[in-house]
Amino acid sequence: MDKQLLVEELFKKGKLVTPTALELLASGHKQTLSSGLVITEKNVNFFKVVKQYTPKDVVTTSDFIAHFNQKYEKLKQIIINRISKNFISLDKLSNNKADVFVIGIVKNIEKQAEGIKLDIEDLTGTASVYLKQIDDVDLDDVIAIQGVDGGKNIYNAKILFPDVPLKQPAKNYGKVCFISGLGFSEAPEKTVEQAFQEVQSHKFDMMFVVGSTKDCKKFEEFISKYMSSIHIATVPSEKYPQKPEEFNLENITPLTNPSMVEVNGIKILAVSEFRLGYLRKRQLRQPKIPVDPLVIDDVPDVVVCCFPTEAQVMNYKATTVINVGSFLTTSKPVIIDLETRDVQQINLRN
Repeated sequence: MDKQLLVEELFKKGKLVTPTALELLASGHKQTLSSGLVITEKNVNFFKVVKQYTPKDVVTTSDFIAHFNQKYEKLKQIIINRISKNFISLDKLSNNKADVFVIGIVKNIEKQAEGIKLDIEDLTGTASVYLKQIDDVDLDDVIAIQGVDGGKNIYNAKILFPDVPLKQPAKNYGKVCFISGLGFSEAPEKTVEQAFQEVQSHKFDMMFVVGSTKDCKKFEEFISKYMSSIHIATVPSEKYPQKPEEFNLENITPLTNPSMVEVNGIKILAVSEFRLGYLRKRQLRQPKIPVDPLVIDDVPDVVVCCFPTEAQVMNYKATTVINVGSFLTTSKPVIIDLETRDVQQINLRN
């Protein structure tokens, strides 16, 4: 937008703007209304959609093959970058009884008398892996294995997960509120009204609504009444991948489930269902219908979800995981200060 027009519009609202803030606004950043006279760069929020996932209407056999190949290659590269070992392909197993490192997709899990057998495959072949026990491994997971080379069998094996790196939490300016949309249309209107009133009494710059509202018209009425000046992002809650809900208000940005966005440089993964193990595996639970591989290649600073429907906040290394719950069970909106990474859970009145 033209800078001169921006200045004139803001002046009509009784606002002045600093040169830095004007540059940000002209490049498409979102403005947070300030109670003060002057708009600075800290009143201007940067919102960027990094990644969205849209399901295909028609799925072919070649889609399935391409999907698993892409998923394997993406996670293989993450594993190689994260784990400094000399990995070999499965067709290079030679029965030399030496320690070996391989990467494969889990195709079968079988409990045996003395432990667990995993059948894995890569683009070159297959192998059976024998372990005493396993922790949080599912079919179609891409994992690294360390064990003794027994040809087509790998013995005394252990699993190596790619995991997310240990680092200092990323920080930036702004406050973001996360609230559940799950159960919005089924919950008593009084319950929803009280939730919006309570949230409105807190200061924040942007809000994420996670979970399908199902009644978009009613939801827009509440947004118009309580959050008309706040930028809202919504994420549906049906089994992912899920297309966005449709809204008419300009301050609502509908996202797919899942989605990755940036708010002032902080990466936020919004998805209906999430477990801490997904960060360790670097992959979301994969739906039966193939879409772009749901690989966590960009490590999120914040994850927000609504399933399982238990409101809680956890930290895993440098990632904050927020579960906002449901209006039908326990819903606890959360406000995170991006400058300090402090988190506040809002206890709603019954």
